[in-house]
Amino acid sequence: MNGILEVGRASARPAARLLLAAVAVCLIPAATASAQATSSGGRYFPQKDLIAYFDFEGLDAHGDAWKQTSAQKLLNDTKLGALLEDLAGQVVGLAQKDTPEDKRMPADTYLALVKRAARDGFAVAAFGEAPRNVRAGLVLRKANRPDVTGLIETATKPAPGGDQPAPKTETQKGRAVHQIQELVWWAEGDDLVVSNKDGFEAITDVADGKAPSAAGNPLVAPLAKGEDGVVPVAYGFFDLTALPPMSPDAVKLGFDGLKRVEVQWGFQEDALMTSVRFVAPSPRRGVLAMFDQPALTLKSLPPIPAGRSAFAAFSVDPLKTYEQFVAISKEQNPASAEGFDAMEGAIRGQLGFDLRTDLLKNLGPGLALYSQGPAVAMENLDVQAAMLAAYGGLTVSLQARDEDALAKHLETLVNVANQAISRPGGNSPQLRKREGKETIYTLEFPPGTMPPQFASLSPSVGLGKDQLVISGTVEGVEKALALSAPGAARWAPEGAFARPAERLPKEFFALYVSDPSETLPQLIPNLPQLLDSIKAQIPPGVAANPLNEIHIDADKLPKADELKALLFPATTAITTDAQGMRLVQREPLPSLTSPATAGVLAGLMLPAVQSAREAARRAQCVNNEKQIMLAMHNYHSANNAFPRDITDKDGKPLLSWRVAILPFIEQNDLYMKFKLDEPWDSPNNKPLLAEMPKAFLCPSLAKADPTMTTYRGFEGPGAMFEAGQDIGMAAVTDGTSNTIMIVEAKEAAPWTKPGGLAFDQGADADPAHYGAGSSHPGGFNAGFDDGSVRFIKDTVAVQVFKALVTRAGGEVIAADQF
Repeated sequence: MNGILEVGRASARPAARLLLAAVAVCLIPAATASAQATSSGGRYFPQKDLIAYFDFEGLDAHGDAWKQTSAQKLLNDTKLGALLEDLAGQVVGLAQKDTPEDKRMPADTYLALVKRAARDGFAVAAFGEAPRNVRAGLVLRKANRPDVTGLIETATKPAPGGDQPAPKTETQKGRAVHQIQELVWWAEGDDLVVSNKDGFEAITDVADGKAPSAAGNPLVAPLAKGEDGVVPVAYGFFDLTALPPMSPDAVKLGFDGLKRVEVQWGFQEDALMTSVRFVAPSPRRGVLAMFDQPALTLKSLPPIPAGRSAFAAFSVDPLKTYEQFVAISKEQNPASAEGFDAMEGAIRGQLGFDLRTDLLKNLGPGLALYSQGPAVAMENLDVQAAMLAAYGGLTVSLQARDEDALAKHLETLVNVANQAISRPGGNSPQLRKREGKETIYTLEFPPGTMPPQFASLSPSVGLGKDQLVISGTVEGVEKALALSAPGAARWAPEGAFARPAERLPKEFFALYVSDPSETLPQLIPNLPQLLDSIKAQIPPGVAANPLNEIHIDADKLPKADELKALLFPATTAITTDAQGMRLVQREPLPSLTSPATAGVLAGLMLPAVQSAREAARRAQCVNNEKQIMLAMHNYHSANNAFPRDITDKDGKPLLSWRVAILPFIEQNDLYMKFKLDEPWDSPNNKPLLAEMPKAFLCPSLAKADPTMTTYRGFEGPGAMFEAGQDIGMAAVTDGTSNTIMIVEAKEAAPWTKPGGLAFDQGADADPAHYGAGSSHPGGFNAGFDDGSVRFIKDTVAVQVFKALVTRAGGEVIAADQF
């Protein structure tokens, strides 16, 4: 996007600026459209020697179909469209910061042009004889308007004092043709056409009726027609046979069998539909032959747990695929044959089995990937830990054909792996077999060698009667193997998945399913907190951080229930037939699984689904603590001290400080129900446990008790909560930004009960964060005396954490120490 938005930079070549400026107005979808006919952009391009062609007819051309889609409703019936437009405008402004003032374009003007282009459409083509005489053209429908022509003229204006030639205008074939170096542009009625100079003659001959147009090309007409209720809006192809012959190496790999790539995008009822076909007729060779795999159907999917909202399933014959890979490698490099023979010989000699007949042959084609947790916050400060935790829940299930044969070889592989990772002294991780009927090996780490943030991981491999399972946790393996039992609850296309399943091809060799209604409604309303969390992770010393200039308007955030009502499961399937391979995608909104991202890799993105959920939960947790800290400060303003536990006249604690701040979190009615001279569990006060405000409940707790809270303070000498003392701002001599007021605790407590986490500065003090901890991977949130909420990593040093708890210890702490 940056390259497009910076078309006005003085350093850019004018010709490049012209092309980029023209393309720029065609990239962002419009929010509205009205039914209106349009003409094919192909009427300007020659039918002869057409190498590539792409036509986006525009949303106005299919206004009725567009209005039926969830994407249109999400953009117009919720605030999502306004939010995206606001963010896009900020990005446009940032991208033009280095652009000379006279070349800048107001963000609203730029976005208006983009939306107008999305409504009207465009077409682009390459034609001629490759590689020396290739010509290209771009048609912008209904763009012969002052706002567009003015943009082009501004973008191509040479910089003062530069040596770039000024654009010139000449009359050719009855048209005012504007030339900027090797490019020309002119008007054809309401349309604008951009081309290289050599393309002008061919395009104008077609426009004048002197040559047949691309609209009549036999490859274009089928793509412009829809099947199975699909209304095509954009379509095109790239004819590889029009290119020069491939290199000998490419031919050896079988790529000469790929003749053409065809693309179609449109609407099917409420869904966006994408189809990408790779035309490669049978028989296929080399790499292309590796796509000839056994077919899957919805009834023959590998075991996948019921209730999964995202998974990937494949059918890949291990032995056949390995033999094809070896053959391709040998064809490409005959010397590699010795390497494969040596490897397989070493396996026979050292492990006692044959790689092909004893291992790969006993594995079937069924393969599934899905996530079983743990969830991880994507904005986690410790990025490496966050990534590992995210993928820790990834489960891989491979079809097992012969359990007994595989069990013997698996034991051998485990023994070899243990020898490989062993270290002198015996203090090394080892794969150990678990007791039970099933064959499960778990990687166990010596005490003290596993970082705390990775403690939930227990990498394991298990073997059942029809599955070989690998997972980041032993629980994941156990749950996966349980799916082999008769009557086990497996995934089925039911509920929200029923209708998308009906639209799938009957057979496929790869399938990816993901339900955005499980993630987006939680994620988008929490974007302000997420953005703040991401900004907080960037070191203060980083100069010119553009994120600091991006702001999310809370008034433009759509409601979660409105988003959820319009979202439905997305599917991506890959099929093969005698003519080639085809990727078919059906989704409510464009996603990372669109054709720009390889569909077969989509399974590796499954943990991000869980990550999005935890990211939203942690953002809400941060918001809870911010609300509590604001109440603390308002209480201080009213009482000249921070709140403490409510006591009787003899100093005996009766109720928690959380009760004291109720009037400052808009809970005064609840506050008035308490008898402040009675203990928290008195007949009057105890029933009020059931009325705990939501601000006291962390949403990441797996089995939350609605009467218990994990937001607690440290109590003891030197901490912010000290028995019998009113502590004000003046007492915090270590600095309010370096002193913790509240934290998330490992153990929850009744929210009205007085008392906090015991803090002792003495030598015998508990070093394990004094009870602080959370369900968030990698650490816990803490509210500081200045009102900020920051994430404390589990790996924080004991002395540093102790210094953060004390209010007047005199320690100097750097922000990067925790």
